This record gives sequence, C-alpha cells and structure tokens, in this order.
Amino acid sequence: MDSKSPTDHPLRPGLQRRTLLKATAWAAPVVAVATTAPLASASGEGNDLAIGGFAGDNRIAFNADRTRYMEQAYTTAAQVVTVGGAEPTPPGSVLSLEWDSRNFTGATIQINGGPSIAPASTAPTGANGTAATFMISQAIPVGTPGDPAGGLSLNVNLVGVQEEFAYVENAHPYVVDIAPPSGTDPDPTNNGWRTEARYGGTWDVAVTDSTWGTYPVSHARPVEQGGPYTEDVRVPGSMTITNLGPNNVPADSIGFYAMVPDRIDRNPSVSNLRATLNGAAAAGAVEEFTNGSQGAYSSQVLVPLVPGDVLLLEWDVSVLDSVAWNGEGIGTGSAGVSSAGAGDVDGGNHFAVDPGPVG
Repeated sequence: MDSKSPTDHPLRPGLQRRTLLKATAWAAPVVAVATTAPLASASGEGNDLAIGGFAGDNRIAFNADRTRYMEQAYTTAAQVVTVGGAEPTPPGSVLSLEWDSRNFTGATIQINGGPSIAPASTAPTGANGTAATFMISQAIPVGTPGDPAGGLSLNVNLVGVQEEFAYVENAHPYVVDIAPPSGTDPDPTNNGWRTEARYGGTWDVAVTDSTWGTYPVSHARPVEQGGPYTEDVRVPGSMTITNLGPNNVPADSIGFYAMVPDRIDRNPSVSNLRATLNGAAAAGAVEEFTNGSQGAYSSQVLVPLVPGDVLLLEWDVSVLDSVAWNGEGIGTGSAGVSSAGAGDVDGGNHFAVDPGPVG
C-alpha cells in the first residue's frame, strides 16, 4: 500500500494551492494512505485510472481550553488520467468523497474549471461521516499522473458548517476515490487517498526579548535632490525564543528569520548564527542562516523545546558606513518566528519589537 501523504506524493507537481475556509498550506506531515479498492466497481477488468498533481490545505483547530490541537489535510485539487492503455476511459466514471459532517455540510466538484457539479448521492457513513458520489460525464484522457497538460483537472469545493474550522474528536477521515464506469480498476492503489486527523498537546512559542543596533549610514544623495545625508539604520542582532508551554515543541517545528532592508549592495547583512539554550552553548541546535530574497535570512530550530526552555539566537551584523544613492533610504530591519508548528496557540507573539534607540 502506498503510504505517502499528498505532501510528499511524487505525483504532486503541476497545480496551484487553493485556500478554502481558514487554512494553512501543507507545512506539516499528515497521515494519509492510498485507497486500496475502488468504492464503485463491477465484474471484469476496467480502465486504469490514476489521480496525481495534488494541491490542498491543512486545517488546524484547537479545543475549547486550547490545550489540544487537531490537524487534518484536505486535498482539494488534482489531475485525473487514464494510464496503462491507449484509449481514454469512457464517460461515467464515479468519484467518491467522504468527510466529517461536523465540519462540512456538503461538497461540489468542478471538472476543467467548469460549472459546479452536485453529488449524485449522499449518505451517512461511520459515526460522524458523510459519503457522496459524483458522476464524471466526460471521458478521461490518457496521460501522465500529475501532468497538468493531460487528463481532467479536478477541484473539490467543501462547504463549511461555519467560517472557522472546528475542533472535533474522532474526526472522520477525508477520503477521495475514483472508479471506472465499468469493471474493476486493475491498479486501485493510485485511485485516491485518505487523510486522518492528527491530534496533540499545544504549546506557545514566543519571542520574549531582542537586541537592536543603530548603524549610521551615509547616503551620497545628489545635491539637486537634497544633498548627502546620514541615516540611522536599526538592525536586530539577537532574539530570544521561549516555549511558554504547556507542552513540548517538537524538533523542526520552529522557523525564524532576521529581515534586513534589501539593497543591491546587500547592506546591511547578517551572518554567523549562534544558539544558546538555557544559558549553555547549543551547537547544532539551529541551521545556519539561508539568505533569501528581499533581505530575508531564515533558519530553523532543530531540537525540541520543553516548557520553559529559553533559546537565545545571536548573529553578526555587517553594515557599510556609506552607500551610493539609489533613490531611497535603507529603513529598519525585523526579526521573528515564521512558523511554530500546528500546535502553537498564539501567533501574535512571534515578532521582535524594536524598543528604539536608547538616549
């Protein structure tokens, strides 16, 4: 059985992500397995169908006292193709969906961006699930799974019970499966997927302190535009991250950044990232900074943080004392936590606050 999730499925490339209700794009592992048999079949061998080119969302919700989280992936776009033969699959294939009825009241699908298609049938399934079937009235062309140039483009539009995705216990898995109009698909392992909800205890990652430096930079502004001047550039040089609890933060959950104003001459820049955990040097606790676009330097915490852990991050700042005039000043930098995992309950405390120059 294929145990890959839509996140790491080799057939995923080729479609843009969609955002339905409040969601986050896939950023964490999900529990997902391919379906093992078509949900609609008849005697004899039918066409070999495959679904690839996955795109979708992770939905995250917290219980009432915010001590537990629930995360579930919903793949909402894909490509359906006929494989293993020279002829398209005739019209009449059956797409089957299942979802948790406490979070969704229904669903429609679209084929190749066409009009919304309502289910041909719906029925309760399991303790809290709804099962729906959709008739595919188009032939399904021969193609390569995940290739947007072939097959049929499939979009699933889930209708929410409320605007916010809600925490529920024992969530029904989200299931997608397609079956040919007659016979049995000879390879049902690539006909769909299912994603189980994942649960865990929450944590609160916060930026609790930071230090900033003031760097005078002379700009060679032309006289006709006001003449040369000196700008005091503020750039962060350290940041303290604390796990406020109540549970451990898993390793590789925390991403962080130091942002400096982007200049062609890369002024200013940062380097030599160092970590201290609870007062002790912690070599290997973080990755070295990766220099991205627009002056962003990003990294990741590689170790778990237990409640009360204090991680001090420090880096060197390099600033030229004079630059050519490019029509504007340099501005002020920033630093903060860019991600803290599905269980983080407060995204509002992820940012380093510049206290301003002293004196």
